Formats: sequence, structure tokens, C-alpha cells
Amino acid sequence: REKLLLEEISFDVSKTDRISISGKNGTGKTVFINTLSSIDKSNLEGDTYFREDLKFVFVNQKYDIVSEKLSLIDNLRLRNPSLGIEDTRRYLSNLGFKTELEVNKYASELSGGETARLAFSVVTSMKPDILVLDEPTNNLDIETVEYISEALNVYEGTLIIISHDVSFIDEIGI
Repeated sequence: REKLLLEEISFDVSKTDRISISGKNGTGKTVFINTLSSIDKSNLEGDTYFREDLKFVFVNQKYDIVSEKLSLIDNLRLRNPSLGIEDTRRYLSNLGFKTELEVNKYASELSGGETARLAFSVVTSMKPDILVLDEPTNNLDIETVEYISEALNVYEGTLIIISHDVSFIDEIGI
């Protein structure tokens, strides 16, 4: 059943803005964020303006940005073919993957928290203009949330996030 999510909304988003979208479960937050971050804007009515050269990266709750069939190194290289091995290792190390064994492991072998950390290694290496996150801390251990917080605190682009985790939102400067 279709419902109108928003009516007569107007907003500007600028570089370095940090925006939190909150509301009850099932109210359309994810639909809204998916529409904003997708190439197809056909669900939007009225006047909409998006800079064509902006790089949106959307990370959903399942971390679909990670390919389970690839190693950790290859996941980063898939999204950044020109990224050198030294930079690839640095991005992985920043999120806790330091040993040769860890970086060459297949993503299918990772725990949920490790998959989240790999997703944020991939995302930070992509250097998006706008990073859109849907409940990034759901079901994660404290150590993983800390890694993600650290990565987001050095991220310099626009951040749009759906999260019910108030302490996490405060910790990342929203």
C-alpha cells in the first residue's frame, strides 16, 4: 500500500553537513534515503536539483557494498581499481585488518562486525561526497562501533544517517 512520505519539503545540503534522520520503524526513513541516494529520481515530484558530479555512496543494513566472493583487499580494489596496494592496506588497517592473513581472507569468512568494518574500509577508500548510512550500528559490538565512529569522525564529506543509537549520533558529531 502506497503512502505519501513527505509533502512540501525543502532543504539544502552542503559539504560537511551531518544529518540524522529519525522516526519510528516503518515510517519510510529507508525509502526516503534510498530515493535521495539513487540515480532514479522519478519518485520525487516538484523541483529537485542535484549536482550531477556528486559521488553518493549508500551503505545499507546488510552491507551489500561488500562482495562475499572476494578477499578484503579485492573488495577495496573492486571499488577503487587505481588504488595502490599500500593505500589499500592502510585503509584496511585503519579499521583493524592488519595482518597478511586478515587482508587476504575472503569476505564470506567474516563475522558481522568484521563485515561492517570491511564495508567502512571500502567506503572510506572511495572518498564519497555524500555518505548515506542506514542503521550502521545495528547488531554490532562496541569495538566495531568505535572503529566506525573513528572512520566517520575523519570523513570530510556530507553524512546522512538513519540511526536510533543516540550515543553514536553524538559521538560522530551530529
